[in-house]
Amino acid sequence: MHATTRRQPINSKGSREPVITAPSARDSISQFRRETASALPRFGQLRGSIQAHVVQGGRKIIAGRTVPRGEASRPRDAGRIGPRSRPLRPLPSRQIATTDADRAAANKEVVLRYFAAMERRDWDAAADCWARDAVNRASGRYDVNPAMVGRDAVKRVFQALNTAFPDRRWQLDAMIAEGDRVACQMTITGSFGKVPPRPPGPLPPNWLGVESTALVPVSAEGKPYSVKHVHVFTIQDGLITEHQAVRDDLALLLQLGAISPPA
Repeated sequence: MHATTRRQPINSKGSREPVITAPSARDSISQFRRETASALPRFGQLRGSIQAHVVQGGRKIIAGRTVPRGEASRPRDAGRIGPRSRPLRPLPSRQIATTDADRAAANKEVVLRYFAAMERRDWDAAADCWARDAVNRASGRYDVNPAMVGRDAVKRVFQALNTAFPDRRWQLDAMIAEGDRVACQMTITGSFGKVPPRPPGPLPPNWLGVESTALVPVSAEGKPYSVKHVHVFTIQDGLITEHQAVRDDLALLLQLGAISPPA
């Protein structure tokens, strides 16, 4: 706002001196309206000139300036986001956890895809989740049985499980992934079918059949069961390379009448 001046009568020295006085409210409002009206056209011109990455005729316009195609995709300073931005800094250490989390999520997806195929009884799709030289360790055993190595061996286990437990369901209670390992806590339910045939080839001493089914009597056919399992998978390059299980076979045998609790 501009102050107004008025001329005073001649002073004692015979000269006129301007005296500064405060503007009135009406003068202030009028001055504000005049300045606002004059600024609006300039604002419209400024807004029209700010154009970022608008494609016109195969060219890009940045801040109202037409630039060649290559320049629009190559920033002048690759280490800066903009002319007033600070240089990009290395990612903080916590960002590394994001990479680990992504790998853990991908490993979980492999295991989930495997169990989904088992639910569908799609043995080929389930076997495709395993590496060609995958090791399937028997519960409670730490040695590697050559008959349990590879996809063909895994398929034989699938077929034996389907014979013993034709309507099995795998309920995932918890899943933990760290590094290349995925651990699953599960509730396994269904009913017993029949004892699967003995697999070909040499078997380890004291072999009890798949999930101890060699001990189950014929009278157990059709009996329901519900047991807890823990499965630990090793994942490499999107495939299962090793599997270990901890099963409650004792509870399974009790429910199927294979053994009886002490009196």
